[in-house]
Order: sequence, then structure tokens, then C-alpha cells
Amino acid sequence: MLEKKAFEIVSENLKQDYFYAEANKLIYAAMLSIYNRSGNIDLMTVVDELKKSGNLEFVGGPFGVSKLTNSVVSSAHLSDWCEIIREKYLKREQIRIGMEMLIAGYDETADIKSSFELAASQIIDAVIGKVSDSVKSAETVLMESLRAYTEMKANPTAYPGIRSGFTDLDNLTGGWQKSDLILLAARPSVGKTAFGLNIAWAAAASKKSVLLFSIEMTDRKLMNRILSMDSGVFLEKIQRGMTNEYDDKLVNLSAERISVSNLFFDDSSGLTPFDVKIRAKSINRELRRKGHGEISLILIDYIQLMKANYTHGERYENRNMEVSRISSDLKKVAKDLNIPIIALSQLSRAPESRSGQHKEPQLSDLRDSGSLEQDADVVMFIHREDKYGENTDRKNIVEILIEKHRNGPTGIVELYFDDKKTSFLSIEKSEFGDFSIPTVKIP
Repeated sequence: MLEKKAFEIVSENLKQDYFYAEANKLIYAAMLSIYNRSGNIDLMTVVDELKKSGNLEFVGGPFGVSKLTNSVVSSAHLSDWCEIIREKYLKREQIRIGMEMLIAGYDETADIKSSFELAASQIIDAVIGKVSDSVKSAETVLMESLRAYTEMKANPTAYPGIRSGFTDLDNLTGGWQKSDLILLAARPSVGKTAFGLNIAWAAAASKKSVLLFSIEMTDRKLMNRILSMDSGVFLEKIQRGMTNEYDDKLVNLSAERISVSNLFFDDSSGLTPFDVKIRAKSINRELRRKGHGEISLILIDYIQLMKANYTHGERYENRNMEVSRISSDLKKVAKDLNIPIIALSQLSRAPESRSGQHKEPQLSDLRDSGSLEQDADVVMFIHREDKYGENTDRKNIVEILIEKHRNGPTGIVELYFDDKKTSFLSIEKSEFGDFSIPTVKIP
């Protein structure tokens, strides 16, 4: 009731039954009702909701509700408090189920097998929760699959996922698929942030809602890059205000396109997978209220700067274990939100230390965690020969190496990187249009 964003965290962790006092159950139920209507929760709205339901006097009237706010200063440790409430609920359930088992044990007429089965089901309900809509019959899943199959058959040139903006890449991936965790990895200064922004803007420009998390770079710097790639005006000109009248027209046209897009930025530090989930769901509520659907794609720059979710009393022995937890939780978030999450990642120095011409990144080069490869549905690397040799004739030619694709082929897509505009182009659309190389190579 004191902080607007607090209930978003609470609603993810607590159920009404977790509270012991009946008054607290009713107050929480009133808050849930307000929250589900996309309303604002505060002292006045909660009191009004309790009055409408006829429960205000039972909880102690307006004074009974207001005194709850006097016992807490801030929501700084809210997740820990939620965990304590849940643990106390489980303790009570443990005692209750144990007492029922004890009584049944002394009852000579009770069926032993039935008693154990009842206790087991009650324990599962308490710890995991009752069977919900997430459990589907084979018939239901089959109908969903056939419906998608029929739609694709009617339009075979369409892609089942969100388009990347690069036809050759979409031919390999089929677009970014729902619930997938996609890892985009590269060494520093190769262009992974720029490529990630190209992908994000391509989705936003096609009327998709996109959420960008930038832990390393401010949202204003990201916006300058998007303005540059969309308008075609050099990034340095935009950053230093050195544009001419023609440039200004191009920038203004891009600004109009960007302003009406559903592109959202979050450049806060200390980001956890739980933060990603909560903030995405919060934006989804606002989008639904305005009739704009939900977030379709999330981009995170980058995974090694994230922090793991700490449960009550949990700590990690080293950074590898923490990054493993982060990647595992991000995959769960992608599945829970049912959208693709593209997470940028740093590579180790291994490619630089390899001798000869074999500098291409490998799955073993993923930095800080071996589980990154395991958790990701797609692993892509950005490779540039001109970063390893001065005499290469492939300056600004970028190879997008798809080294892991859980549900499709691997391969290589070659693009041209215009570093002055931080934009990527297919080879035939770049100034190297006559460059005699295959655009796509599939082993």
C-alpha cells in the first residue's frame, strides 16, 4: 500500500491461503482484485474495495487497514518477507497433515493406503500447487499444433517466429520462436550490442512490443544508435550535434517512427531474471489496458552483468555457479512469458589465443559458465576476420555463426556492418554488392 511497484513482486510469490489471519486474507484478496483490474493499490482503494465486499468492519475498519502501513519503512526486503510467509504456511500445512496422519494411524477402521495417498496429494498441493491450466491433454496440444501447421501451410513463405530483419538469418531460424532463450555472443567491440539493437528495432518496426534491458549502456546512448541505424545519419554526427539540414530531416522522420513504436527501455543496474519477469508483466498490464497486446521480445545486454535471484539464505560459491543460475532462470522466464529472450554474452579470450586462421568462436568459449550452452535454445556468435588481421580483404564483413539450434539447422549468415551508422546490411544491399561470397552456408 506504500509503494506502487511492490505488489507486482508480492503477487508472484504469495497466495491468499498463505496468510494465517483471516483479516489478512481478506485484505490481500481485496488487493488482488484491484491489481487484476489494473488499478492502483493504496490505502484508500483497499479500504474502498473492502467496503464494497462487505469485509471492512471484519478487518477492523479503515483504522485496522491503515495501522498495517505503520509497521514497515520500505519494500527493500520484500522478497525475503514473502519467502518467510510462505515458509510459515508450509510449516502449518506440515503440522496439519501430520496431525491427520497421526489420527488416521490410531484409527483401526481407516484404510492405510488411502491415508497415505491423501497425505501425499496434500503435500504436493501445498508445496507445488494444484493441477492448473498448464496441464493439457494430448488432444488439446495436438489441436494447437495442427492449427499452427494449417496456418503455415496456407502461407508457406511466412515465418513462425518474430523476424530478425535479415532474410537469410530468418531462413535458418524461422524467426525468433516463443519461449526460446537465444544467446548472442562475441568478443568486445565486435558489434554485438549493435546487432542486438538491429534485431530489436526490426521487431519494433514491424509493430511488435519489445523490451530492452541495458545494464552496460544508458538508454539515451541506445536511442542514439537506433536513430542512426534507422535514419542513416552517422552516429557521431547525432552524438555531437554536427548534423546538417538534410540530416535533421532524416532524424526527425526516424524520430516519428520510433515515437509511435512499442519499444521500452530499462537501463537499471543489478538486474536479475526475476526483475525481467516482473517488469515485463508490469508492462504487459499497461499494454493490455491500452489494447496493445503484450511484450513479444526481450533483449538483454548483457548476461554477465546480471545478478542471480537469491532465495532465502542462498549464496553462490563462484561466478560460474551464479551465471549458471542466471541462464537457467532466464530460460524459465522465457517459457513463463512465452516469448523469445535474446541475451547478449561475452566470450572468453580463447579465440584470440588460437593459432593460425582458426579464430572463429566455439561453444566452449562462452564466458563464466558451461550451462549457457546447455540452457540456450539457440547460440549465435559474431565473428569478424578484420578484428584479427590488418591485411584482410573482408573489412566490415561479419559472420553470424549459428553453432547451436535446438529445433533447426546450424549455419553461417554473412552481413556487412556499417560501423558509422551501427547498422547491419545483407551483402547485396551494401557497398560490397559485387562481393563474390555465398550469403548463407548450411553444412
